Amino acid sequence: MKKLILLVLLFFCLVPEAALAADHFIRAGATGNNSGSDWANAWTSLPATLTRGDVYYIADGSYPSYTFSTAGTTKTYIKKATLTDHGTDSGWQSSYGDGTATFNAVITFKTSYWVFDGQTGSGKTGYGFKIISAGANKLMRFDNTPSYITVKHVEMQHRGTSTESGDDIIYTLGANHLTISNCYLHDSGRAPILLRGTTDSVFEYLYVARNMSTAAEHSEGISAYGGTHRNIVRYSVWEDITGTGILVFDGDGWQVYGNVFFYTPGYTYSIGNGAVATWTGYKVTNTKVHNNTFVNLKGYNAGVWFDATSGGGNAAYNNLWYSCQKISFGNVTHDYNSFYGAGPSETHSQSGSGNPFVDSASNNFQLGGATSGGLDLGSTYNTDMNGNVRGGDGVWDRGAYEYGSSAASAPSAPTGLTVY
Repeated sequence: MKKLILLVLLFFCLVPEAALAADHFIRAGATGNNSGSDWANAWTSLPATLTRGDVYYIADGSYPSYTFSTAGTTKTYIKKATLTDHGTDSGWQSSYGDGTATFNAVITFKTSYWVFDGQTGSGKTGYGFKIISAGANKLMRFDNTPSYITVKHVEMQHRGTSTESGDDIIYTLGANHLTISNCYLHDSGRAPILLRGTTDSVFEYLYVARNMSTAAEHSEGISAYGGTHRNIVRYSVWEDITGTGILVFDGDGWQVYGNVFFYTPGYTYSIGNGAVATWTGYKVTNTKVHNNTFVNLKGYNAGVWFDATSGGGNAAYNNLWYSCQKISFGNVTHDYNSFYGAGPSETHSQSGSGNPFVDSASNNFQLGGATSGGLDLGSTYNTDMNGNVRGGDGVWDRGAYEYGSSAASAPSAPTGLTVY
């Protein structure tokens, strides 16, 4: 009997957290008993207090703002219901899971260990969750220094570039170990991503489009300072971002790789300090800017520029600039870059002519041929956003995309971080 009891206890110790979780259901317009027990009796919105470790499925429909404030250290899941993943079949109808759950005001995280997952969507289309507001200055907030939060497959649409110049989409007032993945952020009056005191976080597979910067409210695609260290920005597309720069930050140990930064034809705004840069008087150290593509950027500088107060360890290798107005570097070691048009001198730089892309008119910046001679940078950087292995064909190409189709199973994990 003692052996049996021990075996039972051992079983429950080894059962994964998710296996013990309960499922709950939210559906706008539900008319059952409002218990959240199945789709017929779903809650009409998320309850004020959530049970840690459980899964909350949300059907298509319109929902109010929500603040995640339930305390705890067990990951809790908020998931868009889909045709293939919706928990119970009791009361389920396919129309609950073939569209979008739209939150019509700000989503706020004040505690840690959440997964907010729209389940579908990439690029500019197909997102399971959408956040849109006609009134809020921020669409998604991280307050009180929360940690270990994952947000993925969410479209966030702000009021537009000609409205309120103080509009930001993602805003952190201290946050650590965030993962923002596969999201579409667009049409903000100021910064799509504004980080303050945010460390050890990953921003990946994003499509970020259109913002505004004014003399009164200078903007960036990412604006980050105040103890922002060891953050990763990778495998993302940045379209028509104006301001001081596209990625502008201070801190130690940032990694920027595998991204595409471009201006569409006829875009009239520009950038100042650099595509990847900091502000005057701010310090950047040990930051790597590798295998990115920069296209049609306008302004004082489309290069990588860190202020003279910056320390050592900054490097920019294997990047590709095409048809950019001006390119210069500051306080960063740079080499093995490709310049289609004017560019600074480097020992191993590659000067190109013509158009290296498959179809730049359609914003397809994959390579039409190899841009050979890039430097092998090791496993952290050895895949592109399509999962192609860099150097898999014997040539490590320059730019965001590797030429060819030698696919990896998944991108390499970020170095030195624990991502939840």
